[in-house]
Amino acid sequence: MDTTRQIQQRLDRLYSELAVLKRYVLLHLPDDHAQNRQAWSDLMEASRAVSAQWAGPSAVEEIRSQREK
Repeated sequence: MDTTRQIQQRLDRLYSELAVLKRYVLLHLPDDHAQNRQAWSDLMEASRAVSAQWAGPSAVEEIRSQREK
C-alpha cells in the first residue's frame, strides 16, 4: 500500500507530464489563419455597426464621468 506522500508524488509527476504534453499539443496545433482573419473581420464589422448606431455619450465623456464619481 502506498503512503499518502507517495501518492502525492505520483500525482505531481502526472500533472507535470500532462503540462508538458499540453504545451507540446498547443505548440503543434495547425493555425487556421483564414478562420482567425474572418473572426477579426466580423468583429470589426460589428464594431462599426454598433458605433454607427450609438446614441449615448462618447467613451471619453463616459470615462470622465466615471472618474468624477
